[in-house]
Amino acid sequence: MSDINRPARPYVSIQHQPWKAIYMTKTLISVLFFQLPFYAITQLLFRSARPHPDFTFAQAMVVRIVRFMGLFRRADWYSDRWTVEKLSKYTNAKSESLGRLLAKAVWVPKLDGALQGEAGQLEKRAGTRSVRTHGWWFAIPSSLDSHGNAAQWRELFDEEDVEKAAVARIKAAKGEQVLLYFHGGGYLERSAGPKSQTTAVPRQLLKKIEEHLAQGYEGDAKLLPRKAFSLEYRLSDKTSFSGILADAVSSWRYLVEDCEYEPENIYVGGDSAGGHLSLALTRYIRDVRPFGKSGMPRGLMLYSPWVDASLSYGTKPNASHHLNAPYDILSLMGLATASSELLRGVAAGDEKSLYISSLHLGRESPVHDYKGFPPLIVMGGSLEKFIDEIRDLAKAYKKDVQADQTLVHSFEDKKASHDPYNIPICYAEVQKVGMDRNLKWLLKLNT
Repeated sequence: MSDINRPARPYVSIQHQPWKAIYMTKTLISVLFFQLPFYAITQLLFRSARPHPDFTFAQAMVVRIVRFMGLFRRADWYSDRWTVEKLSKYTNAKSESLGRLLAKAVWVPKLDGALQGEAGQLEKRAGTRSVRTHGWWFAIPSSLDSHGNAAQWRELFDEEDVEKAAVARIKAAKGEQVLLYFHGGGYLERSAGPKSQTTAVPRQLLKKIEEHLAQGYEGDAKLLPRKAFSLEYRLSDKTSFSGILADAVSSWRYLVEDCEYEPENIYVGGDSAGGHLSLALTRYIRDVRPFGKSGMPRGLMLYSPWVDASLSYGTKPNASHHLNAPYDILSLMGLATASSELLRGVAAGDEKSLYISSLHLGRESPVHDYKGFPPLIVMGGSLEKFIDEIRDLAKAYKKDVQADQTLVHSFEDKKASHDPYNIPICYAEVQKVGMDRNLKWLLKLNT
């Protein structure tokens, strides 16, 4: 569902553009049968031809292929958005991609009213509104029986009727922890579903926790989240930023009201654009304390977060946006498209809001504001375009939460491009190390 006041797109679907369809078909044939094979041969034979001399063949190919896929993201040919109905066959999933995890889709009701505070003003000026969306529960099987609410969880995951499962309500047990996760994709693409590449992080983290408990640390079960909820928020073709934030707030309401999780038992996390949304939701919770709850999330987990949606960091001399352009899977054109689509319909000047650009080089006061935010773990690749803003985020965060600096952990993975934690094909070791450090941070936070 699109927003009423949202400006029309500057383009139309490809089926209504026959010349564009012909051009894209020609491009697809050219890339698949000529450009990619030639590129693969040169990258395999000549290391000097790779984007970075330290890149493996797989890394070089991923950069090329992901950028190529960007040609089709706006063409309505490429999409991995999964609906509740489309993924009904994956409910109770024990598919190869999920391994030992279970997955189930549920509806997330829309908010009863408008957003509040500064976010409410952004929403009013943009003319967006809340709508019903859905999300996915991921769970370690043994976690279903680990609390007093086992019957409810079993009923949810055993229900074969998608609609009945989608409206099921789960009541969290006392002290039960959960991860609320937002996927990446520049607000242009990708999905929260169990088959999406951009939900690899919550799935891999849950598997890491399961492995830890199986090694004789069952006593840590109450200290760690063993379930994750991944929200299918609207993308920027349906709404602008304030509408997406409303979706995130509705998922927070779903967890604290419908599922009765205490705020201090909920971790908020996301990769890339999902990291951006995580920062915005955390700010909203701090500023508004919605739904009669005074608590903050237990922790914030960010993976290659997009901190500055207005791209002001791209104007910085010697910016990583430009220095790392040859090595990153994100293209400058792709970033510009993601930013313009997200901000389409946003009132002039609102792009400098702390909600939209947590850090912004053109904002004089406040330059940043993370006071009262929860403990943080943030990680990124040294060769990604966002690394400048990720470094500045960690510095600003430590400055603003001085009393809890020991719980602000930042990591930079060398020779890695954007969001390596979701690309195991060439960053398997980086993903493993990332999940290991995430587990250690969780244990330190809870002991």
